[in-house]
Formats: sequence, C-alpha cells, structure tokens
Amino acid sequence: MLGLLCHRRGTVALMFGLTAVPLIGFAALGVEGGAWYVTKRASQNAADAAAYAGAVQLAFGSDAGTVDYRGKQFAAQNAFCDQGDAMAYPGSTCRTLPPGTTQSVQIS
Repeated sequence: MLGLLCHRRGTVALMFGLTAVPLIGFAALGVEGGAWYVTKRASQNAADAAAYAGAVQLAFGSDAGTVDYRGKQFAAQNAFCDQGDAMAYPGSTCRTLPPGTTQSVQIS
C-alpha cells in the first residue's frame, strides 16, 4: 500500500477529476441562472407591451372589452398566452403545454 502512495503517475488525472466535477456543476448553475434571467426579461417585456397596448386603447376611449383584447393580443404576439389565445389572436406564437404537464398558471 505504501508503494502506491509514493508513485507520481496519474496524480494530475486524479486532481483534474476531483476539480472538474464542481467546475462543471458551477457552469451548469450559471447557464440555468442565465436562462431564468432571459425568461424573466421576456415575460416582463411581454407584460409591458400588453399593458402599453391596453393603455393606448384606453386613451382612445375604447371600451373594456377592446382594451382587454388588445392587451391579450400583444401578450400572445410575445408568446405569453394559452392555447385558446393562439386561436383567437392571429399571428401569435403561442406554444402548447409540454408533454406530461397537467397544470399551468395564467396571469391576467
């Protein structure tokens, strides 16, 4: 056993193996955090566009139904809508729920 501890062959490979695991883990966390940031930014942009579209319609004296329609239409154009909105608003890029997903949250 003492003879194995004295050999220097393979020590770099061992050290690389021990340090690569945490480095890959931290890189994965960084990528995940970046994806969260991009999703948050996209959803905020969609919400801002929908609110602005509704406010513009409201400024022109439209009724509540038209204001709601325009807001949801702009949200749908930014890919933040449900499947019913995809059919109601032409030109929207809505996605269906991923396979195996049984619940979703809709902010209105």
